[in-house]
Amino acid sequence: MGEEQPEKHDHRPRVAQMRRERRRQQILSVVGAHYPGPKEIPATLDDILKVAGISKGTFYKYFPSLEDAVSAHGADLARQMILDMEEVYSPLSTPVERVAMGFQLFLYRGVSDRSFAAFTSHIQELPQDNLLLQYILADLREGRARGAFRITDVDNAAWICVGITFAALKRIAGGAGGEGVIRETVTMLLRALGAEEAAIAAALDKTGATLTARGPEVFSWWRTG
Repeated sequence: MGEEQPEKHDHRPRVAQMRRERRRQQILSVVGAHYPGPKEIPATLDDILKVAGISKGTFYKYFPSLEDAVSAHGADLARQMILDMEEVYSPLSTPVERVAMGFQLFLYRGVSDRSFAAFTSHIQELPQDNLLLQYILADLREGRARGAFRITDVDNAAWICVGITFAALKRIAGGAGGEGVIRETVTMLLRALGAEEAAIAAALDKTGATLTARGPEVFSWWRTG
């Protein structure tokens, strides 16, 4: 019998997928660097194509429109924000505190970095497996189970939370913001979830103190904001 021949693998599909992902990330990198553009005027698709050195045909292989690319970049920023906040988020003991911390961080980041606010406020939808949505759903489920949130439909409540946050970030991108606005926005959000006033006040006090103490240490944008 002859020697058994090693099995041959066709690596071309994997290589092609890697190339597609690199191109997609290149486009998003250009979008992140050049949108909204000079003096806060949104860049056009032609502006993005010129910097990226690609044709419209190539762009449309990855995104249906410039708005979709902006939304995708915003979703990437939101995902990274979730990963970055783990150090100050995980030690919190109650769902009310965690929701308060998460939404405060997004809004404070928006005030510190208006481009972050602009991109994240352009997010059009979040897939069910998106990390931000998963964190919100987990906290809402636990909060409902523990009686901290008076909600019946967790999925609907999660989308209300997302909508309020993105609406607040849109206002921040337009120049609004400040500690008072952030505290009031988070307070209204927690009230909408049915949290008790005493729990809301305690959560805001605790998370505010944590951010003041840990923010400069943990977040580079906090130090430069």
